[in-house]
Amino acid sequence: MSINLDSGAECQSKPLALQCIQEVVEACPFPVLANDWELSEIKFCAMNDHYVNHMRCPKEQLLGKNNRVLDPTHHTSLPSKVRLGIRASMSYGHNFYSCFTSVKTADRHITFMKEIGMRMVALSGHRFIVGIQRTSGDRAATGDSYRGDPVFEGTMDEWWTHVEQLVLKAASKQALTVSWVSPHEAAIWGAQLRGVYSQTEQFCRKEQLDKVLVDTIEGFGKPVALLDPFLPECPVIALNAEAQKLTKWGPISIDVSSADKLLEQSQFSHGAGGAYHINYGAYTPEEDNERLQVRTACCNGRPCFVTFRRMYERPDDIPVLMRLQGVTLGQGVHEGPLSGDDVWYLVAIFGQDAAGLDTWRESADVARTGQQLADLITGILANGQRVHTESGSGSRGANPYGGEIMLLEQPVWHEVMSA
Repeated sequence: MSINLDSGAECQSKPLALQCIQEVVEACPFPVLANDWELSEIKFCAMNDHYVNHMRCPKEQLLGKNNRVLDPTHHTSLPSKVRLGIRASMSYGHNFYSCFTSVKTADRHITFMKEIGMRMVALSGHRFIVGIQRTSGDRAATGDSYRGDPVFEGTMDEWWTHVEQLVLKAASKQALTVSWVSPHEAAIWGAQLRGVYSQTEQFCRKEQLDKVLVDTIEGFGKPVALLDPFLPECPVIALNAEAQKLTKWGPISIDVSSADKLLEQSQFSHGAGGAYHINYGAYTPEEDNERLQVRTACCNGRPCFVTFRRMYERPDDIPVLMRLQGVTLGQGVHEGPLSGDDVWYLVAIFGQDAAGLDTWRESADVARTGQQLADLITGILANGQRVHTESGSGSRGANPYGGEIMLLEQPVWHEVMSA
């Protein structure tokens, strides 16, 4: 087993890049934090005193920990578009801005409107995600008559201009190059949908659809898995026996939706709370593109063929290969985090081929497995009444991102964005 928690650890420029981003965060006169993209788990690497004071969040609660510490599902449920938007920014540099209801990290009983902006910057190739935050009520700071805390003076655009200037200044001292991921560059990693939505009058709760899909995956004869992008970090929610043999992961025997509660009990210091994550693998700098593909698939279902990696590990000598693709099966209705949004899942097919990934990708076996799985999923939607009558309970419990959804007539698979 080969473990590599930081793909940039062997680069002489990594400590300089990390020092640079930490200096920038400390120098900002408003709440800022930063995450290190090169780690197997993307973790906080810097936050300033303004963030501590105005967000009531002690540094020890965040530094060196996964971003999910700010969004444990047992305390609050983000709108699904917000969660996926944050993950897209963290994964491939989507320029993200949003306002949403949140709770104070250290005072969970305090609810407020959070306004955030997120961007990705590469310092001599080392990627960091920078986030600026304020409570929505402080937007009065943008007015000429504002007389409150000077920390909040200025618009979000002005704040970003200030951050950019600080990055250039700090990077020049260390002879580091600076490259912000542009909206155009990020758009390359977008996904499009194959086909159109054909709505039905069949309604169910997402927990019920989860249950039917999990049973289908677990009963399938080829190595496959199902992941839920609406839970933190897109965990595996079903892994059949054939896939367990290849991945060397065990059955999904815990309630993956409670993983954050388990993590909180251990101070979010490490691990995934007992859940499995395909996007926690270890990579070298030369494999950044493959890491981008995996992390992007967990954001928008963009299909890819990649090498499977267990959490915090490099591939085995005889690697397991993996195909990922998203599929939309319904739309959220009524109140709740899924309201008005597409409800989709990430499907994984596993295999091995001594000839390598390219040969496996074009093999008839992969195509046949994909078609068989697609036929089964199509059949689930065709029998929507069966989904509606499922209890949705079982050992995995209620999904905090559950809620009522309207099923589609046909599954809509996610594709690579057209050029």
